[in-house]
Formats: sequence, C-alpha cells, structure tokens
Amino acid sequence: ARLRTTQLYLEYAWDNTARLPVTPGIKAIIFNRDIDAPINQTTKTPLYYQQTWRKRLGYLAGNYLLTDSWSIYAQAAQGFLGPNLNQFYVTDPAQNQARPSQTMNYQFGTVYKSGRFNADADVYWINYRNYVFSTTLPGSTDALYYVAKGAYIKGLEAEATYYLGAGVGLFANGSLQSARFKKSDLRLPNVPDRTAAFGVNYQHEGWFASVYDKYVGPQWAYNSSFNPDQASSVTATAGSGGFWQASMALGYGQRLNSPVIKSYKLRLQMDNLTGKDHRSEEHTSELQSQD
Repeated sequence: ARLRTTQLYLEYAWDNTARLPVTPGIKAIIFNRDIDAPINQTTKTPLYYQQTWRKRLGYLAGNYLLTDSWSIYAQAAQGFLGPNLNQFYVTDPAQNQARPSQTMNYQFGTVYKSGRFNADADVYWINYRNYVFSTTLPGSTDALYYVAKGAYIKGLEAEATYYLGAGVGLFANGSLQSARFKKSDLRLPNVPDRTAAFGVNYQHEGWFASVYDKYVGPQWAYNSSFNPDQASSVTATAGSGGFWQASMALGYGQRLNSPVIKSYKLRLQMDNLTGKDHRSEEHTSELQSQD
C-alpha cells in the first residue's frame, strides 16, 4: 500500500495594529491511497485499487494584546482526515460509502505570562462531520463502511506553570469535554469526559527530569455494530471508570558543533509507577443490555 499526501499552504500575517495581528491562511490537500496487493490483509485475496480525495482548508486567527503580559485570542480552522487503511481490508472497497472525516473548529482563549508564572485557558467547539462506522455484510464476514452525520464536541481546558528556581518548575492542567453524536445524542465511544495532570519538571545544564500524575476520566463503548445516528441500534454498552497514572522521566542531552551530529539526547521513561492494572478495571465494568 502506498500513501501520498500533497499539501500547499498559504498564510498571511496582517499587522493592522500593534495589538491586534490577524492571520488568515488556506491549505490545499491532495490525499491518495494506492493498494497493489497480491494478497490483501484480512481477505487474503488480491486487491488492486486506488482512490484520491481533495480538499481546501481555511484558517483564521486573531490575537489581541490587552497588556504586556495578558492577551486573548480567537481561532477558526477546518480539519480533514483521510480514510483509515483498514477500510480497504475488504473484498471490494468500492462498496464502501465512507468519506474523509472533516471538522470545523472554533477556539477562544487567553494567555497570561508574568515573571515566574504563566497560564492559559480556552474554550472550544467542534463540528465533526462524516464519522465512519462499519457493519458486516449479511452472509459474510466482510465489513462495509458508512458515515454517520457526525458529532458536536465542546469543552474547556486550562494549564499553569510556576518556576520555583534552580531549574525546577511546577505545572498543572485540566479539561472538561462533552462529545455527542448529532442525531442520536449518544456519547462518542472511547472519549473521556475530563482529564487532569500535575507534576514537577527539572531542566539544568543538559539534565532534565519530570515526575507527574495524570487522570483520564470515564469512557464509554457500545456493541460493534451500532449506528451512531440511531440510538435504538445500541444493544449493549460498557463503561470504564476514570483512573490516575503516575509516570517519571530522566535524561541528558547536549547540542554539538559537529557538522554531522547536531545534538543528542538520552531519555529513560517509566510509566504507571504504581503498577495499577487499568485493563482489569475496564473488564470489570458493568455491561448493560438494552431492549
């Protein structure tokens, strides 16, 4: 399989005033997937197939400086995601009705920075179109891919950092999110409704380290054959509770004057320091059957 993406991007920074720069932009994307497989994955049969998608994406951002240390900003941007490769692991991809997923994204936020302290917060709203889902063809094991109307995703997030000195800084962040399908009002699967993290960073003379704990909120899942546009298609649901997971990292790196190797970095990462098995937490989640 071959994937070729061509992107042409044009951006213009308009400094109409010293405190309110505005930046419009546009990107043209050509997304081509070409499969030349004597034995295709999953079906184990030959597949010679190609498909191309094209899209122009717009972008607009403005930033207003309220004071020398405080600003507000607003952004609007379009998003594009080409079909996943697994949608071609079928006997005849031409039967698929799936199309590239697209988003219209809006964000408004504020940034503050003064001395040792900096923080930012924002709210966002996303119109997600062409949510891909699959069903099994009657009398076969082949999947057939469709697109649902989409979903609305909205939320807020904030983060802050305080520098203590001697290379040590404290940080914390958190978010709240709502993600629901447009027609059925079902929650999007595998999307947490909240996240959080806090920890300590260190960076001095090439050495760097961090210790932090992060939280991932509850998530939801449905039977594999559900239609996101029809709440009645859900025959079983499963929910997993939120969990905390602590991690740490330690490393050393330097820039070099060598014409061949410009820099190097060594890093040791340890995840899940408490050794908690989050998989078992999901497996014991309540499974509910719905009539």
